[in-house]
Amino acid sequence: MSPTERSPYPQLEAFFAGYLNQDFPETYGDVAGAVRAFAADASATERQALAREWQAFREDVGEDVTVTSLGRTLASRFGSAWAPRRRAEVDLIDRLIRALGSRA
Repeated sequence: MSPTERSPYPQLEAFFAGYLNQDFPETYGDVAGAVRAFAADASATERQALAREWQAFREDVGEDVTVTSLGRTLASRFGSAWAPRRRAEVDLIDRLIRALGSRA
């Protein structure tokens, strides 16, 4: 993507760069802590946008994407330092972010 192109995932970029950056283990403890912090800081509109963008992103990369490939994509596209090692970690963040979409 060129610098003049608008990202289809601005809320994902903000979330991963801001909450799952290199300091997230010290700051939030784990992924669930980072999602909780985002939920507390974000407006309902931002929470819903994150849930929508995450769903669209997951559909774009496909359900067959490997955990390693997903981690690399999150790092390169969104500045994430979170590197999932097991499918269960991906399933967890899927559930946590999806739940944000239903919060008022």
